[in-house]
Amino acid sequence: MGDATSQRYILENCAAQGSIISPLLFIIMINDLPDSLHDVESSLLADDSCIFKSDRNLKHIIKYIQDNLNRIAEWCNLWGFKISLDQTVAVFFSHRALIGIQLSLNNQPVKIDTKAKFLGLNFDCIRKLSWHDHINYIQQKCIKTVTVNACSCWKLGS
Repeated sequence: MGDATSQRYILENCAAQGSIISPLLFIIMINDLPDSLHDVESSLLADDSCIFKSDRNLKHIIKYIQDNLNRIAEWCNLWGFKISLDQTVAVFFSHRALIGIQLSLNNQPVKIDTKAKFLGLNFDCIRKLSWHDHINYIQQKCIKTVTVNACSCWKLGS
Protein backbone atom coordinates (compact mmCIF):
# COMPACT_ATOMS: atom_id res chain seq x y z
CA MET A 1 0.00 0.00 0.00
CA GLY A 2 1.55 3.23 -1.05
CA ASP A 3 5.30 2.66 -0.89
CA ALA A 4 4.97 -0.27 1.56
CA THR A 5 5.00 -3.84 0.33
CA SER A 6 4.16 -7.08 2.10
CA GLN A 7 6.49 -10.01 2.48
CA ARG A 8 6.76 -12.46 -0.40
CA TYR A 9 5.13 -15.84 -0.01
CA ILE A 10 5.57 -18.88 -2.22
CA LEU A 11 2.30 -20.57 -3.18
CA GLU A 12 3.08 -24.21 -3.86
CA ASN A 13 -0.34 -25.46 -4.90
CA CYS A 14 -2.96 -22.76 -4.99
CA ALA A 15 -3.85 -19.30 -6.14
CA ALA A 16 -4.07 -16.42 -3.75
CA GLN A 17 -7.46 -16.22 -2.07
CA GLY A 18 -9.40 -13.26 -3.36
CA SER A 19 -7.47 -13.18 -6.61
CA ILE A 20 -9.61 -12.49 -9.67
CA ILE A 21 -8.30 -15.58 -11.45
CA SER A 22 -8.62 -17.98 -8.47
CA PRO A 23 -12.18 -19.22 -9.21
CA LEU A 24 -11.32 -19.94 -12.84
CA LEU A 25 -8.13 -21.79 -11.90
CA PHE A 26 -10.03 -23.81 -9.29
CA ILE A 27 -12.71 -24.86 -11.79
CA ILE A 28 -10.06 -25.83 -14.34
CA MET A 29 -8.20 -27.80 -11.66
CA ILE A 30 -11.22 -29.86 -10.53
CA ASN A 31 -12.65 -30.34 -14.02
CA ASP A 32 -11.38 -33.94 -14.35
CA LEU A 33 -12.56 -35.10 -10.90
CA PRO A 34 -15.81 -36.66 -12.26
CA ASP A 35 -13.74 -38.75 -14.69
CA SER A 36 -12.32 -40.71 -11.75
CA LEU A 37 -15.78 -41.55 -10.36
CA HIS A 38 -17.73 -44.68 -11.28
CA ASP A 39 -21.33 -45.81 -10.79
CA VAL A 40 -22.42 -42.55 -9.14
CA GLU A 41 -23.67 -39.22 -10.38
CA SER A 42 -21.83 -36.03 -9.50
CA SER A 43 -22.44 -32.34 -9.41
CA LEU A 44 -19.54 -29.90 -9.36
CA LEU A 45 -19.97 -26.19 -8.92
CA ALA A 46 -16.76 -24.70 -7.65
CA ASP A 47 -16.26 -25.94 -4.08
CA ASP A 48 -19.94 -26.91 -3.58
CA SER A 49 -19.88 -30.43 -4.97
CA CYS A 50 -21.63 -33.73 -4.34
CA ILE A 51 -21.89 -37.32 -5.43
CA PHE A 52 -25.14 -39.25 -5.30
CA LYS A 53 -26.51 -42.70 -6.02
CA SER A 54 -30.02 -44.07 -6.29
CA ASP A 55 -30.75 -47.76 -5.74
CA ARG A 56 -33.35 -49.92 -4.00
CA ASN A 57 -30.59 -51.70 -2.08
CA LEU A 58 -29.09 -49.52 0.68
CA LYS A 59 -26.01 -51.77 0.94
CA HIS A 60 -25.28 -51.11 -2.74
CA ILE A 61 -25.61 -47.37 -2.24
CA ILE A 62 -23.23 -47.41 0.72
CA LYS A 63 -20.72 -49.54 -1.22
CA TYR A 64 -20.80 -47.27 -4.30
CA ILE A 65 -20.57 -44.08 -2.25
CA GLN A 66 -17.68 -45.42 -0.13
CA ASP A 67 -15.82 -46.66 -3.22
CA ASN A 68 -16.13 -43.21 -4.77
CA LEU A 69 -15.18 -41.41 -1.57
CA ASN A 70 -11.98 -43.48 -1.75
CA ARG A 71 -11.52 -42.42 -5.39
CA ILE A 72 -12.06 -38.78 -4.42
CA ALA A 73 -9.47 -39.12 -1.64
CA GLU A 74 -6.96 -40.60 -4.12
CA TRP A 75 -7.66 -37.81 -6.62
CA CYS A 76 -7.26 -35.16 -3.90
CA ASN A 77 -3.99 -36.70 -2.71
CA LEU A 78 -2.70 -36.78 -6.28
CA TRP A 79 -3.52 -33.11 -6.95
CA GLY A 80 -2.87 -31.65 -3.49
CA PHE A 81 -6.46 -30.90 -2.43
CA LYS A 82 -7.71 -31.22 1.13
CA ILE A 83 -11.37 -31.85 1.87
CA SER A 84 -12.83 -30.27 4.99
CA LEU A 85 -14.58 -33.01 6.96
CA ASP A 86 -16.32 -30.27 8.96
CA GLN A 87 -18.14 -29.28 5.78
CA THR A 88 -18.65 -32.81 4.42
CA VAL A 89 -21.95 -34.54 5.11
CA ALA A 90 -23.78 -37.62 3.86
CA VAL A 91 -27.57 -37.57 3.66
CA PHE A 92 -29.65 -40.64 2.89
CA PHE A 93 -33.18 -40.25 1.57
CA SER A 94 -34.95 -43.49 2.43
CA HIS A 95 -38.15 -44.90 3.92
CA ARG A 96 -36.08 -47.47 5.82
CA ALA A 97 -34.34 -47.08 9.16
CA LEU A 98 -30.80 -45.86 8.62
CA ILE A 99 -28.98 -47.36 11.58
CA GLY A 100 -25.29 -48.27 11.58
CA ILE A 101 -24.33 -46.52 8.34
CA GLN A 102 -20.66 -45.59 8.27
CA LEU A 103 -18.75 -43.77 5.57
CA SER A 104 -15.19 -42.49 5.73
CA LEU A 105 -12.88 -40.19 3.86
CA ASN A 106 -9.14 -40.66 4.38
CA ASN A 107 -9.96 -43.04 7.26
CA GLN A 108 -11.94 -40.30 9.02
CA PRO A 109 -15.69 -40.73 9.60
CA VAL A 110 -18.04 -38.71 7.42
CA LYS A 111 -20.89 -37.07 9.31
CA ILE A 112 -24.27 -38.66 8.52
CA ASP A 113 -27.06 -36.11 8.85
CA THR A 114 -30.75 -35.72 8.07
CA LYS A 115 -30.24 -32.50 6.14
CA ALA A 116 -27.70 -30.68 4.03
CA LYS A 117 -27.35 -27.37 2.24
CA PHE A 118 -26.29 -27.70 -1.39
CA LEU A 119 -26.07 -24.85 -3.90
CA GLY A 120 -28.05 -22.65 -1.51
CA LEU A 121 -30.92 -25.12 -1.13
CA ASN A 122 -31.72 -26.92 2.10
CA PHE A 123 -32.45 -30.63 1.63
CA ASP A 124 -34.16 -32.50 4.45
CA CYS A 125 -34.67 -36.26 4.34
CA ILE A 126 -36.95 -36.31 7.40
CA ARG A 127 -39.67 -34.37 5.58
CA LYS A 128 -39.17 -36.37 2.37
CA LEU A 129 -37.75 -33.52 0.29
CA SER A 130 -40.40 -30.96 1.20
CA TRP A 131 -39.55 -27.27 0.93
CA HIS A 132 -40.40 -26.68 4.62
CA ASP A 133 -36.85 -26.24 5.97
CA HIS A 134 -35.70 -24.22 2.98
CA ILE A 135 -38.68 -21.87 3.19
CA ASN A 136 -38.08 -21.51 6.95
CA TYR A 137 -34.43 -20.65 6.28
CA ILE A 138 -35.34 -18.03 3.64
CA GLN A 139 -38.07 -16.62 5.89
CA GLN A 140 -35.65 -16.20 8.82
CA LYS A 141 -33.08 -14.62 6.52
CA CYS A 142 -35.70 -12.14 5.26
CA ILE A 143 -36.86 -11.32 8.79
CA LYS A 144 -33.28 -10.51 9.80
CA THR A 145 -32.83 -8.29 6.74
CA VAL A 146 -36.12 -6.48 7.26
CA THR A 147 -35.38 -6.05 10.98
CA VAL A 148 -31.91 -4.64 10.30
CA ASN A 149 -33.25 -2.31 7.60
CA ALA A 150 -36.18 -1.21 9.79
CA CYS A 151 -33.82 -0.47 12.65
CA SER A 152 -31.51 1.40 10.33
CA CYS A 153 -34.37 3.45 8.95
CA TRP A 154 -35.66 4.17 12.42
CA LYS A 155 -32.22 5.26 13.56
CA LEU A 156 -31.85 7.48 10.52
CA GLY A 157 -35.25 9.04 11.13
CA SER A 158 -34.68 9.83 14.80
